[in-house]
Amino acid sequence: MTDYQMTTTSRKRPATLTEWQAHEYEQALREDQQRPAHSTTRPSIAYYAFFDGVHGQALRESTGACWFFADSGGKILLHDTDAVALQLLGRVDLATAQHVLDNRRGGRAQIAATRQQEV
Repeated sequence: MTDYQMTTTSRKRPATLTEWQAHEYEQALREDQQRPAHSTTRPSIAYYAFFDGVHGQALRESTGACWFFADSGGKILLHDTDAVALQLLGRVDLATAQHVLDNRRGGRAQIAATRQQEV
């Protein structure tokens, strides 16, 4: 007997339809109470950035918190007032993917040397 058959046969179904409906309603309420309030989350996206003249990466978490990771190893939690000092450059994931594709084609020098030039 499979696990599915065991769970479906071991569960006792209420005798009347109204009891069954009440059982389904209570089960749905329990599931709603167990579900987190905000089930939709945004993915965390990292950007190359400058913060007060220091190069690093800026990350906005799905919770809304913004962090700056300096290349020197520092980590700073950014607030709304820090937005004027933060300069976002480009997404880290897209730059890394482009770097991998360029290296597959022979690197930057190979791409520049074989590019068709218009006169």
